[in-house]
Amino acid sequence: MSQPPRDLVLGVVLLVLGDRVAATVRATVAARLASDDTARRLDQMLVEVAAERDAKTRFMAAASHDLGQPLAAAALFFDQSLRARDDLARARAADGVRRAFAAADQLLSHLLGHLRLEADAVEAHASPVAAGPLLARIVAQHVPAAAAAGIDLRVARGSADLLLDPSLIERAIGNLIDNAIRHSRGRRLVCGIRRRGSMVRLWFIDDGIGVAPIDAPHIFDDYYQADAGRGATRSGFGLGLASVRRLAALMGGCADLDPRWLRGAAFYLEFPAAPERTVHAREVAA
Repeated sequence: MSQPPRDLVLGVVLLVLGDRVAATVRATVAARLASDDTARRLDQMLVEVAAERDAKTRFMAAASHDLGQPLAAAALFFDQSLRARDDLARARAADGVRRAFAAADQLLSHLLGHLRLEADAVEAHASPVAAGPLLARIVAQHVPAAAAAGIDLRVARGSADLLLDPSLIERAIGNLIDNAIRHSRGRRLVCGIRRRGSMVRLWFIDDGIGVAPIDAPHIFDDYYQADAGRGATRSGFGLGLASVRRLAALMGGCADLDPRWLRGAAFYLEFPAAPERTVHAREVAA
C-alpha cells in the first residue's frame, strides 16, 4: 500500500496547526479584551467609590456646620434670656431659642428621612391621586415662603389621575418647590401638569439662575451640592433633590431636569397615568 505524499501530509499538518493557532490567538485576544474590560470596570468602580467617599466626607462636614449654626444660636439666645433685664427682652430671647431649635429639628428630620430612603426602609402604598387638586394644595402651603423670597408661585391649569403614595408624592413635590424657593433666585415659579400618551409629567419651572452645565449631570446625586460660587447661598445638606429622585423611583416614576429650558430651570416628576378602571373606581367611591 502506497504512502501519502509528504507534501500532502505536511499540508494537512500545517492546516490543522493553523486552525489551532488561529483559535488560540482568538481566545488569547478575547481573554485580553475581557481582562481590559474588567480592569476598566474596576477602575470605574474605584473612582465611584472614591467619589462617594469624598461626597460623604463633605456631607459630614456640611452637616456638622449646618447643625452647629442653629445650636450655637440657641445657646446665644439662651444666654441672652438669662441676662435679660425686662420681660420683653426675655420673651424675644426665648423666641429665638425656639426658632433655633426648630431649625435644627427640621435639618435632622430631613437628614433622617433621606437616610431611611437610602436604606430602603420606606415603602410606597399606592392609591388613586388626582394630581390637579394635590398640586394646588401643596402650592398653597408654600405661597407664604415664596412670597417672602420675592417669588410669584402659581399653578397652571391641568389634571391627571395617578396611582401614587399620597404622603410620598406630597413630600417629593414639596422638596422641588422648596428647592426652587431657596436656590433659584428667580421671580416666578410655575407648577403644572402635562400628559403625553400613557405618561404624566408634573412640571416645576422657574425663571432664576438655572443649573450650571457642570452641575446638571449630578444635581440629583446623593450628597451633591451645586457650585456655591454661582451666587446661591448654600443651606441644608444638599439632599433635597436626591430624596426627590428616590421618592419618585419608589413610586415607579422618575425625577429629572429638562436641559432644553434655558431661562431658568425646569424640573419634573414623571409617572404612568392611572389605569382607567382605577379612575372609575375612585369616582364611584367618591
